[in-house]
Amino acid sequence: MSIATQSKLPKGRHRDKGKGRTLHEVVYNTRALPDGWFEYDHLDGKPYFRHTERKIVTEIDVADPYLLSWVSTMYDHLSQKQRNTADPIDLGGNYELYIALDLSKNALYYYYVDHDTKDIFWLDDVDLEAYGLTIESVPSDVHLGMYSGRESSARTHFVIDLFMMLNYYRHLENFPRHNELPPDAALFLHGVLAYTCVGESAATCSFRDAF
Repeated sequence: MSIATQSKLPKGRHRDKGKGRTLHEVVYNTRALPDGWFEYDHLDGKPYFRHTERKIVTEIDVADPYLLSWVSTMYDHLSQKQRNTADPIDLGGNYELYIALDLSKNALYYYYVDHDTKDIFWLDDVDLEAYGLTIESVPSDVHLGMYSGRESSARTHFVIDLFMMLNYYRHLENFPRHNELPPDAALFLHGVLAYTCVGESAATCSFRDAF
C-alpha cells in the first residue's frame, strides 16, 4: 500500500485534457519531455519521471500536457502550503517530493522524502492507521524524530521511526535509477534480518544464520 496521502487542492482550476501518446511515440519513444524533466525506468521496465530542480519524482506521464498540469498544480499547492505554515520546513536540503494521481477520483497524493534522515513526512495531518500502523494519528510536525506537543511511549516512537524508515527504503526500491543507497544501508539490512530472525524463534534460527 502506498503511503502517499491526499492534499485538497483549491477548486476552480480548469484543465484541458491532452491527446495522450501516439502509437509512433510509444514504439519509438520519440516524445520530448518538458524542460527540467528526465525519464528513468523501474527495474520492471515501467517509466518514472524526475524534475531535478523541483526535486519531484512521479509515475505520472509528464510528457502529456494535461497530466503535467496536475503535477504542476500539486507542486504549487504544496509550495504555498509550506510557505504558509507557522514553522516552514527548509526544502532546500536533500529532499524529494513524490506525487501520484488517481484520475478516477480526480485526486492527487504525495509524500516527502528526506534522504539525510531516511524519513518520510507530509505537510498535512496523517492518520497512519490507514496505512496499517495501529497507533494514534500522527501530526504533520512528526519529522526528524521530533514529536512536539505529544506524550508518547518510547515504543510508539520506535514503531513510528521504523515505519518511516521502512517506507523510505521502499521509496528507494520503487525509484532506484537516480538514487543511491545510503552508506549504512547494509548495516540496516543486517539489523532487520537479525531482529526478525531472533523475534521469530531464537531456538530455530541462530544470530549467525541471519547473515
